[in-house]
Amino acid sequence: MAPQGPRILIVDDSEDDTLLAASRLRRALPGMSMRRVDSPETMRQALDGGEWDLVISDHAMPRFDSLGALEVLKASGKSIPFIVYSGHYDRDQGLEALRAGVRDFVQKNDPGRLVPVVRRELGAPGSAAAEPVRLDPVTGLAGASWLLAQVDAAIAAHDAAEPAFALLRIDLDRFHRINRAFGATMGDRLLADVTGRLRHELAACDHLARGDEDEFLCLLDRVGDPIAGLRRAERALRSLDEPFLRDGNAFYVTASAGLAVFPVHGRSAAQLFSGAASGLERARTAGINRAAFAPEVAANDAGAEGGAIVPVSGLFVLGHPIVAIASRRTWGVEATVRRRQDGLVHVIPDLDAPISPSRPGVETVSAWLLEESLRLAERLRGGGLADGRVSLNLSQDLFLDPTAPDLLAARLARAGLPSDTLEIEIPERWVLGDTGRVLAAARRYRAAGMRLALDEFGTNYGPLAPLQSLAVDTLKLAPALVREARAGEAGDGALRGAIALARAMGVAVVAVGAETEEDCERLASLGIDRAQGPAYPPRRIETAPLLPASFEPLPVQAARRAS
Repeated sequence: MAPQGPRILIVDDSEDDTLLAASRLRRALPGMSMRRVDSPETMRQALDGGEWDLVISDHAMPRFDSLGALEVLKASGKSIPFIVYSGHYDRDQGLEALRAGVRDFVQKNDPGRLVPVVRRELGAPGSAAAEPVRLDPVTGLAGASWLLAQVDAAIAAHDAAEPAFALLRIDLDRFHRINRAFGATMGDRLLADVTGRLRHELAACDHLARGDEDEFLCLLDRVGDPIAGLRRAERALRSLDEPFLRDGNAFYVTASAGLAVFPVHGRSAAQLFSGAASGLERARTAGINRAAFAPEVAANDAGAEGGAIVPVSGLFVLGHPIVAIASRRTWGVEATVRRRQDGLVHVIPDLDAPISPSRPGVETVSAWLLEESLRLAERLRGGGLADGRVSLNLSQDLFLDPTAPDLLAARLARAGLPSDTLEIEIPERWVLGDTGRVLAAARRYRAAGMRLALDEFGTNYGPLAPLQSLAVDTLKLAPALVREARAGEAGDGALRGAIALARAMGVAVVAVGAETEEDCERLASLGIDRAQGPAYPPRRIETAPLLPASFEPLPVQAARRAS
């Protein structure tokens, strides 16, 4: 006998709406059986006369509403998950429903959420009707443990054919100062105000919860990819831009946000929570009102633990094209290292991690990447990109090694390649953190004939003097500057300042983070020479063809899929 499909009781006075919902659910849930009721009496009869796996209720009906239906379910003594599916349902009603024991609510104008929510509830243990959610008295939100349980349930119910979802962590910046200056009561009022704005902006999200103190957590449904998730996180942060008015005072609240997308950044709630924390730290270092994720990082990253040996067999080079915007010609490629493991692609955070098997001179991930980058440079020249250059980040230890520049120059000479084929990228934070040693090392690479690029420019707001002393060939602008420029003249002040600095230094500019053709056109109008980012998708160097000689920027949707 074939296993029985899920049994769903629908409480709705509209036969047409029920047929539409049933059609959508039957495609996703083979063998599903369903019955429609529209009054307290018919619902009691259905509960008494059969077994049900889920109750889906409209909110407002002529003789009934969702809270009344929930009371009928509770009176029956049966533990069945209960969700609301309605075209007339706002967040305040949703808050009341959560207090009463509703598992979730889905708006009929967002039918794409119905199947994932139903799948999640059919696979979730217990019932909110039996165990009401405990809500924070200040914000009216559920807590972190409840949110993480929803993430685990979403993972268990996820279908590979559906868009991904994401965990978002939002942390208010220096909120404790408000508590100290104006008292805890005022702080609580502002937290409630912040909750209201986030709840309004994140109207399409599955769940919003309160974390520790001044942190919020959100399960974003149907994200699709990290870039799309980042856009939603940025919109949430922008909702806090206007001041909060309380007792004649205007309070300005800023925040940082970290994002982790399933399954790119992890396959469990704990992994996603950790990944979102990593993104939050990156956002904090970038300045105020920033959102970030740790690209392709999962909780079991290779090399994440000190001394972990990384097998060479899983390593590959990911090439990020650097394209001249005006001519669309490929100027070069940035080489980064990735590792395949357990079906995921991982960034390796510790480039000094040892590799196995190793050989003399190639004993760490950074040395392996350098060796592969030299081979890549040979392939670029052999493939017809006569001016093709390879840029890369070394580990800080390898970069500071006084013997490295001469060894590199000798290796390039043996391959018949000019010394300036290789461009060494120096993160801005290195220059600001260890200025003397970094400047000395940069002079050694310059003397050996290699090009230098200042990477991540615009993320640390440090003094300009050491940066101007670096004598680089290229200024690589941080993606945050490109994102800000999308707001037009109101948001491109920092970008224009960076361009002015580059012109004063006489160096080329690469804008990292260009996503669309519109991005590239705006960057070109500002006088930027080259761009890098999802508009020109990265590719595994082991695949052929290696790199096209020219690129057309992708339209917006294709760029986001490629990223």
